[in-house]
Amino acid sequence: MNLNGVNRIETDDLWGKARVAQAAPTTDDVTVLEESVPFGDEQIRAGCVQPGDVQAVILQSRKGATPAVSLHQAVILQGQLLG
Repeated sequence: MNLNGVNRIETDDLWGKARVAQAAPTTDDVTVLEESVPFGDEQIRAGCVQPGDVQAVILQSRKGATPAVSLHQAVILQGQLLG
């Protein structure tokens, strides 16, 4: 995934713990990424949910670091809506 203004984006390691703790979509349908350190004024997190032929992309940015929990919750809810 390429996002304007993002030098490097990598897999969100906290997603593995979040999906086990909650009723998360299967890992085959979901990709959760975060902008690597060092980032600029904002950090970007992204979640992609693709059950079947529909794809949802959730982008979240915030000045400073972006909290993982709110993106994880949005990804889980979007997966439930599309699943």
